[in-house]
Amino acid sequence: MDSDNEGDAPLMRARWGSEDNLPQPEEVPGLNKIIEQLRQEIGSWCKARPEASTLDLEGLYEELRQLDTKETSLLPKDNKNEYYNKYAPKPAALMLRDAKRDEIVRGFDPRKQLLRSRALDLSRDKLQPRNITDLPVEILNNIFKDLQEDAIPGDHQEVRWSGFTSNTVYSRKLRRAVGRIRLVCRTFCELTSQFMFPLIRLQVNQSSLGLLEKVSRNPRMAEGVKGFQISLGYRPQEYADDIAQFAAPLLVWLEKFTFDADCELDSYTSGVVPEDEIEEAEQTRLAALSDAVTTSRSMLSEWRSYLGAAAPRAAVTKHQKLLQRTHAEYRRLHLEQHQLLRDGTFAVRVAQAAARMSYARSISFVDSWDEGYWDFWKEFLNHKQPSRTMLFPARWTDLEDHARVAPEISTAKLLWQLPIAMRKASAPLREIDINVFPRYSNFSMLRPVNQAGEPVWDELAKACEQLRVLEVSVGNETGIRYFPLAGEDKANIDGFLSSILSRCSQTLRILELDITPLGVNTGTGTDVQESYYHVGAILGVLGGLPKFRRVYLNSVDLDQSDLDALTTKVGPSFEDLDMFRVRLLNGGSWADTIDTWRQRVAEAAKHSLGPKQNSRWRVEVSHLLGGCLDESRPRRWTSWYFGEEGSGETEILGDEIKKYVSGQRETNPLRPFSA
Repeated sequence: MDSDNEGDAPLMRARWGSEDNLPQPEEVPGLNKIIEQLRQEIGSWCKARPEASTLDLEGLYEELRQLDTKETSLLPKDNKNEYYNKYAPKPAALMLRDAKRDEIVRGFDPRKQLLRSRALDLSRDKLQPRNITDLPVEILNNIFKDLQEDAIPGDHQEVRWSGFTSNTVYSRKLRRAVGRIRLVCRTFCELTSQFMFPLIRLQVNQSSLGLLEKVSRNPRMAEGVKGFQISLGYRPQEYADDIAQFAAPLLVWLEKFTFDADCELDSYTSGVVPEDEIEEAEQTRLAALSDAVTTSRSMLSEWRSYLGAAAPRAAVTKHQKLLQRTHAEYRRLHLEQHQLLRDGTFAVRVAQAAARMSYARSISFVDSWDEGYWDFWKEFLNHKQPSRTMLFPARWTDLEDHARVAPEISTAKLLWQLPIAMRKASAPLREIDINVFPRYSNFSMLRPVNQAGEPVWDELAKACEQLRVLEVSVGNETGIRYFPLAGEDKANIDGFLSSILSRCSQTLRILELDITPLGVNTGTGTDVQESYYHVGAILGVLGGLPKFRRVYLNSVDLDQSDLDALTTKVGPSFEDLDMFRVRLLNGGSWADTIDTWRQRVAEAAKHSLGPKQNSRWRVEVSHLLGGCLDESRPRRWTSWYFGEEGSGETEILGDEIKKYVSGQRETNPLRPFSA
């Protein structure tokens, strides 16, 4: 049976009982004679056609069309539906003819090959070699779209900074590939230049500014820039003045590298990895790693000897001289950074470059780039010259957690200097992504001031009037505090975030607040008693939110009125409500809150114009706290699971809340747990 009819096999079995009982076709008398007659007819037709050598190019193509027409007329297609609709096999003549089809039409092949060969000979002088550079620009554009950075979505949507941060190695390889493609020809250069620097990583130094300004003055490259990632890593005065403080983190690095490398080498020398399974390239790398461990130990010993000596110290060994040269270069870089920050030069030059880039309206602030010591050990242990790894700016967490006295981190001022400078340059920001934030000190750096040192909160508010996205994702890598914030410090935090949000309600689409490190653990020992940062004053400045789509709150405290006001202000575009470790205070009720959410979802569904009425108000919640949830009642928290100990009943609280809010569940899942 024809393979196209296999889908009807169940129906045929239902009618005839089994495939064995299907009616069997009878042999068709004289079928072979008919096929032989067709072959003869094909041969006679081909002989009657004009000689290929007498035809010009147009005549050859016409003859090929005539041949195709003749082939079709000799082998007409049968109407399959005539047989399939009856759930019966094809007649034997059709089945056998199909089996002989290829054999029959093979009689046309010599004629086809002759015509095509003659046509190729006649057109050879007119043929031109074609390659990818001859494709239309529209097709080339579609091909080169695959060179776009993954963090850049289409249709001018928000930059996904988290994707860019986690794929910096991929981004460098992509940039190198684009650079090679640009060298192919002028057309390729024009089409791919926009993919060269879609997101530019900047440090506070002259080298970064030089690159940025060159890109901004290249129209094709500038057109492709969507934003900047600014490293706020800092080279403090204390490190520049004292070589011992400068060397302290480098010694920690060397100790860690030596320990980790020893562990890896031991796994090979101890037989954990059989010697015959170690490839030649791996053996070469292990030999280099072993030499590096020897160098690292020498550095540790010689640097400690040098730093332990009384001032003035005399550098004797090559490693001690390297430390001196490295510290001298660090002092130069500190001075350069200090000068760029002192009068706001860095922010002004970035803003001026952004004004020459039509789409560069997104900024991500990160700590010093920690690219991992393991990938740079060869560079770090180069005893001939200071490596860039040794000269990396210090991370905020290291400065605040490990310094004897937390230094002034001047790069924090860029959190407000850049938005204000970009507004003045007529390049107002649309997206701000903040991944670094003070935790113990330097909160005063969040307060925008003019040249006279007077607060200018309103300037920051004006700078963010067109803001679409604010993401503050500090996370909990550094843990939380062990003492409350001072009143002035909290006022600076509230003032900073409130100013950003105070005038952008009409344009704001996404708000994410994950400020876990600002929480406080007031317990002792294993008795953890956490409280989170209260964001009521921050959310309270928001007005109506007609374009608001998503809110994500992590590790924050709220009053019931704050939460109710937020959910009341959102408009018909709202989609995602995501909360993790959110505590309701002052008599709030989570059970009442999700009742309100359920009503809002029902209202949104009624007014939805599209077919996906349940797509609005996607709710994701986990680890809800306070809000009249009975803290004393035995229960079990395991990720998203919430239930009574020993009851054998464990509810997936997040899923049940989603079902209730969307109308798929009738009873409120939080009522049983309310006090």
